[in-house]
Amino acid sequence: MSVCETVYQEVLQLQGQIRTKQKALERCLDTCTDNCDKCKLIEQEINKLTEQLGNTEKKQATCALLPSLLGSWTLNANGFVLSVIINIGDIVDIGGLFLQGFVAPSGGADSIVGNYNTTQPQQMRFSRTFYVGTLDNPLSITQQYTGFQFANPTGTAPLTFAGTFIHSDEHGNSSGPFGWFMIKQ
Repeated sequence: MSVCETVYQEVLQLQGQIRTKQKALERCLDTCTDNCDKCKLIEQEINKLTEQLGNTEKKQATCALLPSLLGSWTLNANGFVLSVIINIGDIVDIGGLFLQGFVAPSGGADSIVGNYNTTQPQQMRFSRTFYVGTLDNPLSITQQYTGFQFANPTGTAPLTFAGTFIHSDEHGNSSGPFGWFMIKQ
C-alpha cells in the first residue's frame, strides 16, 4: 500500500473515531449533572482527533496532486529539449511529494529525483544525473533544478514549470545558473 493509500485510510479512520467520541460526549452530557470531568476528557480527545484529521486531510490534498505530476513532460534546459518521464511519486510530508523518473529515450541512464512542495508556491526541485566521457573514463554530471508552477487563470494551459538550474561535475566544477521550463504532455 502506498503512503497516499494509507493517508486515505487514516482520514476515514479518524472521521469514524471523531463520530464515536461525539456520540460518547452527547451521552456523557445527557447524564452529567455537575462539573463532569469525564465529559471534559472526551472533549479533549475530540479536539486532538480533529487536529490530527486536519493534518491528515492536508496530506490527502497533497496526494490528490500526484496524478497530475506523473507522466510525460517536455523539458527545455537552456535550449536542449529532452523528454522526461516522471513515473514514481509519493507523499513525503504534509506539504510535499517525492518524484522520480528518467530522461527518455535513455530508459533510466539519466535519472530524475526530486520533490514538489505545496507549502511553497508550487515549487519543484529535482536533480538530473547523467554520464559523459568514455566507458573507461566516465564523468558524472549533476544538474540541480529549481522552478515554480505557472499560473493557469483560464484553465486551458498545460501544467508548466520554469526556473533555473546549475550544472556540476564530480570534480566540483560548476556553471550556471541556466534557464529551463517543462510542459506536461
